[in-house]
Amino acid sequence: MSSNDSSFFLHNLPDKVLQDILNLSGEEKFAYFNNLIKRFYPNVDTVEEFDKLLKAYNASFALEYIFRNDEEIGEAFTCIYTKTGLVRELENDLYFMMEEYKYQIN
Repeated sequence: MSSNDSSFFLHNLPDKVLQDILNLSGEEKFAYFNNLIKRFYPNVDTVEEFDKLLKAYNASFALEYIFRNDEEIGEAFTCIYTKTGLVRELENDLYFMMEEYKYQIN
């Protein structure tokens, strides 16, 4: 993945690489996520915005690990991603199957 890539989809990350990132020390993980933030959100102006993005990356990578490794969650939910390496939402597949929920928006 070069710095010229216009997108980064978390689901394309190999299992081994995801595991290696999650096993980084706090400082190394900060540096990795800091690079993603600089790459995809170069106009972050405040510490608060940066901290929210940092939390979002930490949580997204952890959630992706759980999603991949918990069979029940993987079979019952669909993960929706941003093109910047974040999990946008986890959608319960039940809502796709049941007609009465087809148009429900909450």
